[in-house]
Amino acid sequence: MKSRKVCIYWKQGRCNRNPCRFVHGDLATADLQEDRAVKRSKSTQVTSAAVSQKSRNNCQKIESAQKPEASLLVTTTTVERSEDKACCQEWMSGSCGRGDSCQFLHSWSRGDGFSLLARLEGHEWDLNTGECIQTLKAHDDDVTSVICWDQYLVSCSLDKKVKFWGRTEEGGDEIILLYTHEEEHAALALGGVNDSDGKPILFCSWNDNSVGLYELPSLKERGRIYAEKEVRAIRAGQEGLFFTGDASGVVSVWKLAEKLVAS
Repeated sequence: MKSRKVCIYWKQGRCNRNPCRFVHGDLATADLQEDRAVKRSKSTQVTSAAVSQKSRNNCQKIESAQKPEASLLVTTTTVERSEDKACCQEWMSGSCGRGDSCQFLHSWSRGDGFSLLARLEGHEWDLNTGECIQTLKAHDDDVTSVICWDQYLVSCSLDKKVKFWGRTEEGGDEIILLYTHEEEHAALALGGVNDSDGKPILFCSWNDNSVGLYELPSLKERGRIYAEKEVRAIRAGQEGLFFTGDASGVVSVWKLAEKLVAS
């Protein structure tokens, strides 16, 4: 029980005991707070007893009920979930012989509200007719990024090459390889933005954790960005802004200078 004496350290503003056996405040205030605490305690005890008695009465009613309708007092809800199957790797490569007995999914998608229209594998397609116009043999390893930038179709790959495609000088529908840029590391992602003079600048990230900036069409290097880990995504914004996202989880915001100085 607390002493009826006021704490001299509390008066000096330096009591650090919690709880303190002396009163923190004047005695009248302390008496009022104690009375309120006692009333709250009694009220809680009464309420708890009433709730407990009501719960016992309800339990007795359920146990003594003989009618089938009593089962409605307890309701169980079951939520059906769609079967979560992985896609069959052998089916993807065209070698699964199990057919309908295969435990894995034989489809390129699962779910409602969308459907696969076409899988574009190295082909040029006419968007009006849906017909394949031309097949491009682009790289010797995984193609990691493809963009349309300025008048070019640009592709990059783990084969350490960036390739530039375009139409012939005579025009026509045929797409040809114009030139190839190769470095010592695998290429991961492409992006582009116009500088303050309106010249197209190509971004290409490499797996040495760097991003090269190249002037088109000369491919002259205009600079290089470095990251802690591989840059996997590059996106252009407005007014010279561009963004890079790397494998360490960092998104960086960059802005081209008003006048780039070639290195």
